[in-house]
Amino acid sequence: MKSIIIVLTFFFSFNNLSLFSQVPDKHSSIIVHLDNLKNDKGLIAINIFIEKEGFPSDSKKSFMSQTFNIKEHENTFVIKDVPAGTYGLSVLHDENSNLKMDTNYFGKPKEGYAVSNNIKPRVFGPPKFDDACFTHSPSDSILELKLIY
Repeated sequence: MKSIIIVLTFFFSFNNLSLFSQVPDKHSSIIVHLDNLKNDKGLIAINIFIEKEGFPSDSKKSFMSQTFNIKEHENTFVIKDVPAGTYGLSVLHDENSNLKMDTNYFGKPKEGYAVSNNIKPRVFGPPKFDDACFTHSPSDSILELKLIY
């Protein structure tokens, strides 16, 4: 009798675990529409951040990063398989395809950029991560962003 109880307990424990392990994570796409893309030269680099460290320009510290070749008159870019969560997103129009944001002597960007919520840069620095955060749900998110040149 004791062994039957142990076997049944063991069976129900593993059965419950397998039910929970079959619940899929909710992933969807972030669709980025860029307003006023100046030209079709270079690349579009999109970085998704989960924390302020590195935001908005250090792609090595981003949660996800994707680079797109620009096709003629294309202004919509899709990042697929993004889990639901709260993110800050940055976009760089890397016109010379050197995979970095080029700046002038004073640190002002020479190439187009945008961040989620269309947050403008501060007088002496980039936009703040907390201001740029948005919630990405299990369904697709659509961001309409205006590039700043």
